[in-house]
Amino acid sequence: LGHEPLLYRDLTALENLDLYGRLYRVPERRERIGMLLERYGLWEVRGERVASYSRGMTQRLALCRALLHEPELLVLDEPFTALDAEGAELLDRQLAELAGTATFVLTTHDPERLEQIATRRLALA
Repeated sequence: LGHEPLLYRDLTALENLDLYGRLYRVPERRERIGMLLERYGLWEVRGERVASYSRGMTQRLALCRALLHEPELLVLDEPFTALDAEGAELLDRQLAELAGTATFVLTTHDPERLEQIATRRLALA
């Protein structure tokens, strides 16, 4: 997950995730998409074009895209950017759930946020 969300702004959340789900050959992708949209608070706006989303909503959808195929390795560049308190808490819980089952490399300006789950820490000055 980089700074750019890598979503098609003219497509809806469902259309974006369905496209990526087909590309990654996600089994039971419709169920997985529904679960992620519900978890990240986007179920009610699933049929709206991404162009109408706020930056925080777009970031939530980008997280759904990154998690859709249940990767073993996640590279996240400032994933908390533009998330409100609820969105950041959702991501905190998601990362805690993934700890031990997936490897993730994460850049952040708030390293204390990850102290409970981080196994290594590298500070660049």
